[in-house]
Amino acid sequence: MALELGMWRPPSPCGSGRRYTGAYCGRSARSISPPWRAARKRLSKCSRDSAPRRAKPSNDSRGRPRTLSKSSASVPAPASQRQGRGAKRGGSAVIHGIHHPCICVSDMERSLSLYQELLGLEKVQDMIFEGEMIEKLLELKEPKFRIVHLKVGDDILELMEFIQPGGEDKARLMANDLGITHFCFRVEDAAEVFSKIQEAGYPFSTDAPVTTPTGRKVGYFRDPDGNLVEILQEPH
Repeated sequence: MALELGMWRPPSPCGSGRRYTGAYCGRSARSISPPWRAARKRLSKCSRDSAPRRAKPSNDSRGRPRTLSKSSASVPAPASQRQGRGAKRGGSAVIHGIHHPCICVSDMERSLSLYQELLGLEKVQDMIFEGEMIEKLLELKEPKFRIVHLKVGDDILELMEFIQPGGEDKARLMANDLGITHFCFRVEDAAEVFSKIQEAGYPFSTDAPVTTPTGRKVGYFRDPDGNLVEILQEPH
C-alpha cells in the first residue's frame, strides 16, 4: 500500500496491540524524524553545495588584507591616468615633441647646396630676424640673422646664418665632446645615400655603411662647416 508523506505516522514500537498515544518507548514523538524530513534535508544540502559562493577577502596572519600579487599589480593603468600622473611629476607628459634642431652656418647658400639640393629637404621658411626683442632673447647686441627651415618628414631642421655680429669659428666637436655632437637622418637605403654624398665631395669616416649589432646600417660625414651628420637605415 502506498504511503502518503502527509499522512505518515510512526509505528507503535510498544507492541501492535497498544494504541499509539504520542509516546515512543519513553521518548516524545517530536524526537522521531519521519523519512520525508530527512530526504528534504538532503535535497537542501545538495542545493547549497552546488550554488556559487562569494569569495571572502583573504587576510594575512595578522588580520590585514593581503597585497596584490606581482602579476595583478603590474596591470597598466589607463593612458589618461598615466598621463595625469606624469604631468603631476613634471615628466614627459608636458613635452609634445622636438620642433627643430638648429645649425649655425657660415654660408647659407653653401649649406643649402647640401641639405636642400643634394639631400632633397624642402625649404618651408626663409626669413631675416632683427630688432630689440631678438636682442633680449639671444643676449646679443643688435643681432641680425637669416633663418631657413627645411622639412624633414614631419620634422624641421633649422639653418641659421648670422649677418651680425659674426660668431667665432671654433674647432669642430668630436663625438666625445660635451654638448650636441651630431644629428641623424633616417634613410631607406644607406648604401645609395652614402655613395651620393661621397661623390659630392663630403667624405665619410668609413669606406661604406657599417652594420651595428642591432642590424642598423650607419655612416658619419661632416657638412661644410664641420658638423657631424649621421645617416641611418633601420633593419628590414
